[in-house]
Amino acid sequence: MSDVPPDLVPPNVVHLQRTKNGEPLPAEAEETFIDQLTFHLNPFSYTMVKWVQVTDDDPSFGITLAADELSHSAYITDIKEKSTADKMYASHKSTLKNVKGAYLVGIIGKQAIGKDDAVSMHRQLCDECAENLEV
Repeated sequence: MSDVPPDLVPPNVVHLQRTKNGEPLPAEAEETFIDQLTFHLNPFSYTMVKWVQVTDDDPSFGITLAADELSHSAYITDIKEKSTADKMYASHKSTLKNVKGAYLVGIIGKQAIGKDDAVSMHRQLCDECAENLEV
């Protein structure tokens, strides 16, 4: 169930479409059965923490953000190749695979809800000459 009006696409579908660059998702051939129903207090079933070593003066650290249309939360649309953030994983391809479409829920222990909040936190860390960025 979703509390989204019927004429809008649910947030999880929007997230999946973003990871597929807007292409429609194929219909599943098999029915899915759920044995156990679980509830979470936050909107995400799991979160991950990534540390980025700050090595340049780019206040975005190579992260391109956008605001979600429904929740206005910041999410990652792209990672610039050979940037500070590109070193989160072994290759650019694996970095994109793992973080493209992911929402930012906090930066250095501070809650980041909107795109503007996340951008200002990035600029603040750059101004403070921080050595690491926790996303």
